[in-house]
This record gives sequence, structure tokens and C-alpha cells, in this order.
Amino acid sequence: QHSMTMATSLPYTSPGPTPFLTASSGEDSDPWKGLLHIVEESLDEVEASLPKVREAALPTPLCSCCSEERDLVALPGHINPFGSVTGITWNSAWRTVNVLRAPHCKHCFSTVDSEADSESFGASLLESSRKALGFFSVSTTKCSCCQTLLASDAKVCLRCGTTSPRGALVLQPALCRCACCGGLVASDAGLCLVCGTTNFMPSSIFRSGPQGVILLDCPGCNWQVAPDALLCVRCGDVWPDPNLHPTQESLGPTTTLPSRCFTATQFLEQRG
Repeated sequence: QHSMTMATSLPYTSPGPTPFLTASSGEDSDPWKGLLHIVEESLDEVEASLPKVREAALPTPLCSCCSEERDLVALPGHINPFGSVTGITWNSAWRTVNVLRAPHCKHCFSTVDSEADSESFGASLLESSRKALGFFSVSTTKCSCCQTLLASDAKVCLRCGTTSPRGALVLQPALCRCACCGGLVASDAGLCLVCGTTNFMPSSIFRSGPQGVILLDCPGCNWQVAPDALLCVRCGDVWPDPNLHPTQESLGPTTTLPSRCFTATQFLEQRG
């Protein structure tokens, strides 16, 4: 009874408003709005951290050949800039451009992962054979010309441009300097993978040599290209002649469009 008397005799002091239940907009605000605001901020923080959690939980996909981080690249474009005749005969320049335009690993130039990602029956059968029986296994090897590590299924070395990355039967490719830009290029390359010229050998009795050594800015990406280049090896830009490239609607759906293109010099002169 004495303790109850002491408790009732003490003065009453209010604990004051709970901080997280009071909104910051004023004393007359609903206290539950402050709690709702805190909950919304917490949800935003959780949603912002989810991508990092997923990246930490999922392993980074690696290339099946070189075991580097998988990064498939491909040069955009579909027009054959070298003309229909060279496209039919499958010359080394058009072959190199086709390799550049196919999805490949940027480290070893392998196309295994791009084929495995395909949904075709042949691709799935090939991938199953690799895993089950070890057939068609791809490994890294050295380019016979520039000694760069590349995939054993690489058709072209995308460092020096040789079309015989595993060696030729008769004449072995050798490194030389492009007569236009000075970049390293294989003697059997279809084009220089630095400036895009197909006439990269110096002038001699049997060759005319490059038309000029003054490089031009690509209209698409400002990369330095050769005056006689028919495409940019960095952005894939080509410059079709509008007089030789009529619209598909005017020709009909079954007509094959010509594939003659301007050189970089011709295109810049036409554009003025």
C-alpha cells in the first residue's frame, strides 16, 4: 500500500511523440505516414541491392575454349562490300569480314559458345556430343603467323588477319607492315584489320601498292581508315553506292541487290 502511494504521488511526465511515428511535414500530420515513409525507403534499399546479390550468387559465364569471361562480339552489317564476284569465289577479304560479323569470343575468336546458344537442332546435337563424348572439343593454340593464342576452331586470326591460323600446306604466312597504316598484318590476309585496306602490301613489280597513305576518318565512328577501304573494321560501316543499290520495293522481292560500295574516299567526295 505504501509503494502504491509513492507511485501515485510522483508527477506524470509524457514520453513525447515516438520519432518514427511522426511525419516531418508538421505537428498535425498523421504519425503513421512517417512509419510508411521509413518502410518505403527500406524497400527501395532492398530493391537496389538485389542486382548485386544476384551477381554475387550467379557465377560469371566463361568461354568454353579460353576460360576467360564470356564476351561475344560481332561486327554489324550484312552487305558484301567486295562485290558479287568476290563473294561467289569466297576470297579471303570477304571470308574475313564474315568471321568478323559472326558472334565470337573477343579473346580467342571461338564460335563454340555462339553455336551452343543457338536453338537449332544441329547446335544442340553438337553441344551434346562435346559434353558426352568429347568430340569436336575446342582448345587454345597459337596462331602460326603472329603467335597469338586463339581457338582451334578459329577460321581467321583476328589479330593479324591470316586465313591459315594453324599453318598452310605450302607457303607459311609471315608478318609484315601495312603499307598504308603501318599496322602488323599477315602476308596472306584478306585485308588489314587496322585500316581496312585490301591493298596492304608495298608497291613492287607485281603490285601497285596502296593508293595513298593519308588515313581518313570513318563517317560512322571517326576510326582511321584507308582511302580505298570498303568498310570500317571497327564499326562495320559500309558505303553503298545509291545508284547501284536501288530499293528492294522497286525491284521486287526476288531480285538480288548489287553489292558494290564506295571506298572511303569516294563516299566522302560524294558527301561533299
